[in-house]
Amino acid sequence: MQQYEQAYEQHVAIVPMSRFVDQLGHFFDRFGFRRNLGRIWAVLYLAPDPLNQAEIMHLLGLSAGLVSSSLKELEHWRAVRVVSVRGERCTRYVAEEQLLRIVAAILVRRELEAVCHLRTAAGEVLAAYGNDSRGKTLSGRLRAVENVCDLYEALTEMIGTLAAMPTSVVEHTTRAVRLGRIIRASAARKLGRDIKRSN
Repeated sequence: MQQYEQAYEQHVAIVPMSRFVDQLGHFFDRFGFRRNLGRIWAVLYLAPDPLNQAEIMHLLGLSAGLVSSSLKELEHWRAVRVVSVRGERCTRYVAEEQLLRIVAAILVRRELEAVCHLRTAAGEVLAAYGNDSRGKTLSGRLRAVENVCDLYEALTEMIGTLAAMPTSVVEHTTRAVRLGRIIRASAARKLGRDIKRSN
């Protein structure tokens, strides 16, 4: 571990660590964030000790302004937090270790807000057209939109609940979901064979 701590900069610069850092950048990008937010989170996540802004700048070759604004944004999403180190004046940062908690925070604080606005807009259209013929035609489609909003809210709540639980619970839940998928696929194959036999 001591060698890793002393040579962290070298580890970040080589494959596969550099690839992981870049993939985290793409992962964050898929959620609509700047790619460097993911890269900064990744180097903090992998670091053996908390890092300060200058160290992050050096590791990733980024400007002071970009690192500063990115860390503020990551703090907003609870993806990183400030820690104090005895005897040091500079601010140091550590990454939220549970990636699921970051995803849950993003879903609750950003995507869920958009879903709520969509539900409100669908309700307003329903109210505007009332019971006239056009309203009856639209109601089925708008109810489908509301159903999707309901499902999204339920899934977001489930992810938030899981994110607050210990890692072992998340792992067991993941295994249960995978087992359910295997059972469903097996049942579908058996049903397909039974249909072929009956024909």
